[in-house]
Amino acid sequence: MLVRYGKMGLIGSFRHAEREIPPTDQHVVVHTDRGLEIGQLVCPFYHSKGQCSIPKEKIESYCQKSGPNYPFTSQGRFVRYATDQDLNEQRHLDLNAREEANCCRTLIEKHKLPMHLVSVEHLFGGDRIIYYFMAEGRVDFRDLVKELAQQYQTRIEMRQIGARDEARLVGDFETCGRQCCCKNFLKVL
Repeated sequence: MLVRYGKMGLIGSFRHAEREIPPTDQHVVVHTDRGLEIGQLVCPFYHSKGQCSIPKEKIESYCQKSGPNYPFTSQGRFVRYATDQDLNEQRHLDLNAREEANCCRTLIEKHKLPMHLVSVEHLFGGDRIIYYFMAEGRVDFRDLVKELAQQYQTRIEMRQIGARDEARLVGDFETCGRQCCCKNFLKVL
């Protein structure tokens, strides 16, 4: 099954043993290279004569034509369909991410680091917190990571991003009044 997951809207093909796959917009729990995550089912889709899905060869061809930087993975596996409890836990983690962002901003000021925190993603299951930041060049944030890991007792990951990735995360709107293309559908920037 094809699943969109993560704050950056990554796409992956996940192995499963389900007899029937429900229509899209169903939330699922998947195991990716980053850990357990909640994602949204993208495929298969339905038409009037019943279920049909995009063949694996067509997906692979699309990814190859999109180039080597296309963010597509096929290494993960489907764990289960997300329950209300799973979705509530993810909402709780998303609320905690606000506090984690504020704490990180305070520590960035304390260490006088030349970086701007954009967003925080707390993975389902609490195994990892990913901090997305912008900076002009390389930043030595080892002390920052140590303090954050000590504070939250989990694995901390820092990811430097560019302006378009920032727009994707923040979900800005263009002058046309529509959501940024890099938020809506562009995967390779």
